Amino acid sequence: MKIGIAIALVVTVGVLNGQERAASDILTTLRANSSVGLFANSAPLSAMAEDLSGGGSLTVFALSDQAFAMLPREEWKILMTNRVALHLLLAHYVVPGVVRKDDPAGLIAARTIMGSALRVDVRNEGVYVNGAIPVGDEIECSNGIIYVLDRFDPGFVHEAVARVTNRTITRQ
Repeated sequence: MKIGIAIALVVTVGVLNGQERAASDILTTLRANSSVGLFANSAPLSAMAEDLSGGGSLTVFALSDQAFAMLPREEWKILMTNRVALHLLLAHYVVPGVVRKDDPAGLIAARTIMGSALRVDVRNEGVYVNGAIPVGDEIECSNGIIYVLDRFDPGFVHEAVARVTNRTITRQ
């Protein structure tokens, strides 16, 4: 009888420990990932922190620090100092619900929190989402999944900046 109790105790502790180690929410996971630090820091600036840490299920295409470094200096400054512009840009990379990168039809049908379709391009080398191939594996979170992208879609950047500055920026 003592062995049965000991086994039950070990199994129970293992289950409790497993629950304690359940995946963190998207925002917490982003903050713990050094390759997407600027995206994680941008979420609160863009008023998206609550969405990323909330209970709803999301798919986030998080932009790497490399992607932020490739932004033109003028546009980077506008985005980092204007919450609306930053929100308009980042909202193109967040989708309600869970969408898997290995499901091109699901990606094509997906709508961002802005209501626009993801820009999906299926090529021999992989599936591009908003102009970039997701880098690495998907990151499971308690409220969805994260994929890391290594570059912004320049059209989305120009659009976000132009909407808040009331000017036309020539697309390159």
